[in-house]
Amino acid sequence: MPFCSRILMMFFGVTMAILDILLLPVLRVRTVAYPVESVDESIRKLVDVMFESMYAAPGIGMAATQV
Repeated sequence: MPFCSRILMMFFGVTMAILDILLLPVLRVRTVAYPVESVDESIRKLVDVMFESMYAAPGIGMAATQV
């Protein structure tokens, strides 16, 4: 279990949701993601959930447009 999930589980008794990861031939996978203009708490939570999803899936990485 990734570090962020262990911390959430230890202190709050919750785990994060696993996002569906899109794969080819879904066309959205080929789109270019927009840059993030400012990082706030909601972006940090999204990144944590994206890491959780990536670690739970087979493969070696994940692009922002895959979720």
